[in-house]
Amino acid sequence: MEFSNEHDCEAIYKCITEHIEKGNYETVFGISARKIGMHQLFVSFDKDEVTFKYALQPMLARVFRRYILSQYEMKWFHQLLENKFYFRDYDEKNAIASIFFLIVDGKRTELPNVKKLPSREKLIEESIQSLLMEGFQKELAFSFDSFIKFRLKEYQECLLAYAELAIDEYKLEQDYQNFVANLRLFLERKKPIIDKLHVVYGSKPIFYDDDFRLIQEEKITSFIKKSGFFPGNIPVESTLLQPLLMLAPNQIFLYIDNERSGLLYTLENIFQERITFCKLTDLPNQSSSF
Repeated sequence: MEFSNEHDCEAIYKCITEHIEKGNYETVFGISARKIGMHQLFVSFDKDEVTFKYALQPMLARVFRRYILSQYEMKWFHQLLENKFYFRDYDEKNAIASIFFLIVDGKRTELPNVKKLPSREKLIEESIQSLLMEGFQKELAFSFDSFIKFRLKEYQECLLAYAELAIDEYKLEQDYQNFVANLRLFLERKKPIIDKLHVVYGSKPIFYDDDFRLIQEEKITSFIKKSGFFPGNIPVESTLLQPLLMLAPNQIFLYIDNERSGLLYTLENIFQERITFCKLTDLPNQSSSF
């Protein structure tokens, strides 16, 4: 193996020798490695198919996979963001990279098509295994730089797919933050129609005033129609959010019977200290309406 970069040569040599020592590969399989100068590595083994298939090939595949992912992947990811998608801002690139890390760590499985993405690790391992297989019957010599340039095309396409998904999610999150910020600004300018509002959130929201008198649905509709200003289309479920925005209460007590959903987190982000989440068991008796 030939390297143009001394650091790559030294680091991969160290990884290979650690694997050999840890797995006792030299004694069991006759596998050994030595570094020739600053730019070449030489790996030798007992040339039988079992040793090649079950020891040498998997070992070198793991070494290359781990090294490429740890030393090159993030550099390539940032190059994609800059050169293909024209992201230049440092904070934007880091935000997209953070989403990428969550995706590859399996923490964003809800994203569309994320489960269809191929394994980055598997693609790298298959690339080095294919190269080694071609040279099994003869003494193989290859350049690390050429391997990266010509043998990792499927992995590079995979990385591009991950980048596109992370960028799409980043843009959606930016749209969401702008949406929340606009509604906060709307609330700052909106005069409250009611001071305190109690809301029971079930299959559909039920609204009560501060004395826990039921506010009829027709009354809510009337409030909305009479409103002199409305912040435009709301891209989330509106049977709860729209009345809250129109009434703009100083305090909201929202009674729920389960864990908070995405909509309830959105309400918390919009109304902030105005909203308090309560259990359904905290509900007082209700007897009147207006």
